[in-house]
Amino acid sequence: MGLILDGLSQVDVETRESEVVQLRGERGRGVSSSLSDGDASAARWAARAIRTIESVKTVVLYYNDKTILREGILGASRDVDAASPTFSAALRASVETYAPDLQAVPARVDFGCLPKNAQSALIQPFSGGCVAVACDRKRALSPRDVAKIRVVARRLGERLS
Repeated sequence: MGLILDGLSQVDVETRESEVVQLRGERGRGVSSSLSDGDASAARWAARAIRTIESVKTVVLYYNDKTILREGILGASRDVDAASPTFSAALRASVETYAPDLQAVPARVDFGCLPKNAQSALIQPFSGGCVAVACDRKRALSPRDVAKIRVVARRLGERLS
């Protein structure tokens, strides 16, 4: 048994990255006209900061019961469905919800604001709203990426409050 464990410990195993998928949807950008110039600028900053993460292809910002920004490859729905079980649970619990393999999630329909073939998604709540992101491959977000999104969302929430 010791020989087997010794052999296994010396094997060089490389993890294989998930396959990148070309997301389907219209590329676009839109900011709610109801935002002040300062709040619109803060929303654009947050989206830009989050989209520096290589695999993030879509950012949707939801605040005060409305979608305030959509950027990247857009889903069919213009608005976040905050009444859906996934979004309402994330908003209520104030804890991020990460679906590393979105195609395997039964609640896939809750993510209509994201591209239909998004491979992974994250909902990061902040005071009064949330950030939703879509990625082009499974298990795309590292703990560091999630932490970055959490910090950006918190700062956006502070700015909008």
